[in-house]
Amino acid sequence: MKASAMTLAGHFYRTKLAVSGYIPNKDNLPYSLLSERQVENRLQTTGDRLKNRRLIFTISPGRAGSEYLATLLNTAENIHALHEPRPRMNGRILEMAMGKPPGESYGQRRIKLLGINRSLSHLDSDTIYAETSHMFIKSFHDVVLDYYENVEVIILRRPLHQILKSFIELGFFSSINPVAARWMHKPGSANSAAELLKPLDEMDQYEKCIAYLLDIEALARAFTLNHPDIKTHEITLDSITESGGARRLFQQLGARWTEESDRLYSGVVNRKMGYRIAIDEFAPEEYCKERLNQYIQQAQNAGKSIPDIKMT
Repeated sequence: MKASAMTLAGHFYRTKLAVSGYIPNKDNLPYSLLSERQVENRLQTTGDRLKNRRLIFTISPGRAGSEYLATLLNTAENIHALHEPRPRMNGRILEMAMGKPPGESYGQRRIKLLGINRSLSHLDSDTIYAETSHMFIKSFHDVVLDYYENVEVIILRRPLHQILKSFIELGFFSSINPVAARWMHKPGSANSAAELLKPLDEMDQYEKCIAYLLDIEALARAFTLNHPDIKTHEITLDSITESGGARRLFQQLGARWTEESDRLYSGVVNRKMGYRIAIDEFAPEEYCKERLNQYIQQAQNAGKSIPDIKMT
């Protein structure tokens, strides 16, 4: 009877973990419940055997095509690509990473290494691990670069006014979509790279979204300056929505093109474009471009430190 009760309790716990999205490790604990000491013990058990594996990460603000990029990379014969795998490093961890000195949360943020190592341990040694997550630049790039020896980064861009349109329509930085706060840090945080035009509580939704987008661009530029030894590939979403641009990216990465790669360009992109057109009236691109230009001009006039964005 007692054993049955324990079995039932174990089943309930595993079900709860599955519903909540956690991935149990061998001790049946979700990553978020592991202590720093437990994390370090597991990393020591792994040793150095995974540190020289080849990994690719992305820098983007979100809504820039990172999921599509993962789909594309996953068609390569020699790449295993994941989009925002767990632990996702958002929520509380994002808040710590962006809101406090990086050293204060460094040990806790090393849980990301366990998730990556878990994937690497199931891959052939010559398979490239790729992860497309806009959390990389915000909450775990430092722990990754300190641990792994062969990291490359794709900087993925899309016209900012188009991302702004998407942000507004999805209710980011508004009471309409409170979940978004788990994925987007507050502009003007301790580790932000761009100055705010004005205090955050005086901004409307458009201004908050723009401040965030400019901050990500500033963080991306700072990354390339601070890590000249890291190989970076700067691409745009438009460039990989046609096979020629995708093939060029594969060549840069040493990725092997497959028949599955060819099949990806049989209508997927067109369906996405159709969706954008269908919602165009809610947040017109021209108005988004106008608001973006206005914010940048006002910030420059005020002498604020923001990226120099060339609008078209």
